[in-house]
Amino acid sequence: LLANPYASPIDWNSTSWNRSGVSSTFYIWNPGRNQYAVYNSQNPGASVNGGSQYISSGQSFFIKSTSNTPILTATEGVKSTQAPDTLLLRISQPASQLVLSLNQPETETRDEVIVAFDVNAKEEFEENFDAFKPKLPGTTADLSVINERGESLAVHTFKPLEGDSYKKVIPVQIVAIPGNYFIEAEQMETFTADVMFFLEDTYSRNYIQLEKGDRYNFEVNEDAASSGVNRMRLIITNQKNGTEKTSAINVYPNPSNGGFVNVAVFEKTAGVLTVSDMLGAEVLRIANPANQPVIELGNLSDLSKGIYTLIWTSDGKRTASRITLN
Repeated sequence: LLANPYASPIDWNSTSWNRSGVSSTFYIWNPGRNQYAVYNSQNPGASVNGGSQYISSGQSFFIKSTSNTPILTATEGVKSTQAPDTLLLRISQPASQLVLSLNQPETETRDEVIVAFDVNAKEEFEENFDAFKPKLPGTTADLSVINERGESLAVHTFKPLEGDSYKKVIPVQIVAIPGNYFIEAEQMETFTADVMFFLEDTYSRNYIQLEKGDRYNFEVNEDAASSGVNRMRLIITNQKNGTEKTSAINVYPNPSNGGFVNVAVFEKTAGVLTVSDMLGAEVLRIANPANQPVIELGNLSDLSKGIYTLIWTSDGKRTASRITLN
């Protein structure tokens, strides 16, 4: 925990800092969100909770040491001649980043994480792309994403989904006191139309597609399983790589309440229809002989609520559709 010693704002992006053995990310309390703003000078567009490069006069902030002999020295050159209009000011964002937020309306608490694509990124933590999510004092609701190495991150950047890698599942950790919350997603328009986002609530067994303006409401209670690293999972798919998006099949009724569902197939060749959940697990497979225009899926009431992918395979070609079970 450090503080700005000057009677003016300081610029974390300034080249006048002498930094060694410390992270390029700092964490500063944002009282408007009851959470810490995060800013990384090496990836300034991926700041969360209103983070910016400026630290106000006398303002305290946290940094993470990365060695046993950390050094952080400020000179006169780190002073900012032009203070921002507000203490925290988000700057422009890079392309292809999803902002996921955890919100608690009663306490006006909001915590953000960023999931982003970059062709130069790797799965493991990288200082110039990612930001750790440390447990800092004073918070009552924390959101983070977990990479494949089990690291808790506020910013997670990895390569775009290409080739055979058309689906990625990211654990979303929620550490919060009991109460009513909602999760909201923003900036999905920065991705191509083929990239889609889904949220799996493993506690209530719900799947939802994340779309702009939608909110997913849920409750954290005294049950330990209602929070933690296993409560939510973010599922990212690239439909362009995974399946061909055409209108060769029609699913009805859709959405469905779990009753009988039919699939109209506009092919005159034999094929196979599969139904999979959003984790890719196949839950139903039906072989359809030639000249059968409608496939009856039967009663789907035994399946969990959520979004399922239907894939019709015929003559080596795949056609996809989706159905929502309410």
